[in-house]
Amino acid sequence: MDSVLNDLGGDEEVEEVEKDKYLTFSIDEELYGIDIKYVIEIVGTLNITIIHDYPDFAKGVINLRGEIIPIIDLRTAFKKPEVEFTAKTCFIIITIHDNKYGFIVDFVSEVTDFGENSVIDMPTISDNYVNKFTIGVAKSGDDIIAILDPAKVIN
Repeated sequence: MDSVLNDLGGDEEVEEVEKDKYLTFSIDEELYGIDIKYVIEIVGTLNITIIHDYPDFAKGVINLRGEIIPIIDLRTAFKKPEVEFTAKTCFIIITIHDNKYGFIVDFVSEVTDFGENSVIDMPTISDNYVNKFTIGVAKSGDDIIAILDPAKVIN
C-alpha cells in the first residue's frame, strides 16, 4: 500500500486519494470501519506473546518483521465473547501518533468509499452517555457500519 501511495507524489495527493475511504471489518457479525489513513497493513494471525501487566483487551505483543507491536482484541474491548481464531481472523496493523498497534478482527471485508458527508455523528442517546469507541456511523446498502476512532480504542 505504501509504495502505491508514495508513487502518487505529495502528501496532499495521498490524503485526497484516502479521503472518505474506510477499511470495513466484522466482529461478532457486527460491521465496523476505520479510516484508511490509520491502516498500515493487514496480516494473518501471528504468535502473540502474552504480557501479564497489560489490560484485558490487550492480548500481548507480536514480532512483525522485527517490530514489537501491541495487539488489541476488539472482541474483548467491546465485551463480546472470546472465540477461537479462524482462517479469516486477522490483525489490522494501524498507526496512531507514530505508534503501531494491531487490532484482532474476525475478518476484513473491503475498503469502502462512503463519499463526502456520508459518515454521520453518533446519534445522541442521552446527555450523560459518552460513546467510548465510535465517532459515527455510515450506511452501505442496508448495512449500518460503526466507524471507530482508533485512538479512543487504545486509550
